[in-house]
Amino acid sequence: MTARRRRKTKLKPLELLALALVAAAALLWEQWSAKSAAPVLARPEGQLAVHVIDVGQGLSVLIDAPEKTVLIDAGENDKGGVVLGYLERAGIDHLDLAIGTHAHSDHIGGLDTVINAIPVGTVFLGDLPDDLVPATKTFTDLLDAIENSGCAVHSPAAGETVDLGGGALLTVLGPVMEPDSLNNSSIVTRLDFGEASFLFMGDAEEESEEAIAKSGAWLECDILGAGHHGSNTSTHETLLRAAEPKAVFISLSSDNSYGFPHKEFVKRASAYGTIYRTDLSGDIMFTTDGETIHVAGNGLEDTIDAR
Repeated sequence: MTARRRRKTKLKPLELLALALVAAAALLWEQWSAKSAAPVLARPEGQLAVHVIDVGQGLSVLIDAPEKTVLIDAGENDKGGVVLGYLERAGIDHLDLAIGTHAHSDHIGGLDTVINAIPVGTVFLGDLPDDLVPATKTFTDLLDAIENSGCAVHSPAAGETVDLGGGALLTVLGPVMEPDSLNNSSIVTRLDFGEASFLFMGDAEEESEEAIAKSGAWLECDILGAGHHGSNTSTHETLLRAAEPKAVFISLSSDNSYGFPHKEFVKRASAYGTIYRTDLSGDIMFTTDGETIHVAGNGLEDTIDAR
């Protein structure tokens, strides 16, 4: 008896493409799920932690100080849930202060989701000239969330400070110029804890950086949160010379369409110290006792002497 030979089924090109897309989607979902559920290191008692939350092409920074919590931005409109998930894993059930550095969606897009979900004491928003006030749904949704939550809203001026307890102090440094763009309206802040210091630039560009430097603001820091995700528009030599950072961090997506980080930025910033990147290390966590800063991320472990 002759064995019947099984005929192989030949898939059509479109069927092969569909299978490949399904497999790729499954892999991406698995990677995203594992990443989004990654544990968050607990802040040691009496210390301070700064978390750069990986929100892709955007920015979100959590400051977990000894007595108060601050959230700077919350990524794009679809990243509010990512930020909330991170806060939950970090054991944060309220925010004393939320800062919307400026009204671009990759910074304030997820803030309404956060404000609608957990108690927030005060929200800092920049004071914009009429011609820069956005008419976007993103901005309107944020204003609605603030109104519905009943939290206070304030436009801080350069020089204002917020006591975060335990010796931690947040100082507003800018903007100090009449903003000519939303990027240059970015609220710039400095965080000090013992001898450790951090500078958060939002998306401030060269004009705002120079104005802040000329204002006499104290810019020297250990960790610089570089402006505009590593764009060549920001983190220019005037700022770097004044700040003299020991390390720099940027928040960005690995597949961003802007070519970030720009090679000019990398050349300038790397001359001052290591560049930590969320597109390479995912969530990045800095913890400090005021003298030493420990850096942790995916495949990342480093120590910086703040003294």
